Amino acid sequence: MSKVNHSCDPNSGIRVNETGAHDLVAICDIAVSEEITFDYAMRNYSVDHFPPKCLCGADKCRGRVTGWKDLPDEKKKEYAGFVAPYLLELDIKYDT
Repeated sequence: MSKVNHSCDPNSGIRVNETGAHDLVAICDIAVSEEITFDYAMRNYSVDHFPPKCLCGADKCRGRVTGWKDLPDEKKKEYAGFVAPYLLELDIKYDT
């Protein structure tokens, strides 16, 4: 996957392809001139090496880049079908 910026209100998500790699897929209509973004929490259980303040600029910005383990349950439900499957397995393992 090429480098793609984070957004707390992304227009793409993660799907695992037939080789097991992660593909970005649109989760809403994306305009030709619009930047493609995804929430880093869709692929990372924890995020430890980012500035303390998120700079995505989204209206729904959480204020900081977080990992999957720190997302509220309603956000996890919103991302259903667009996250790396191992995150769901970790939720079960750690009973979150």
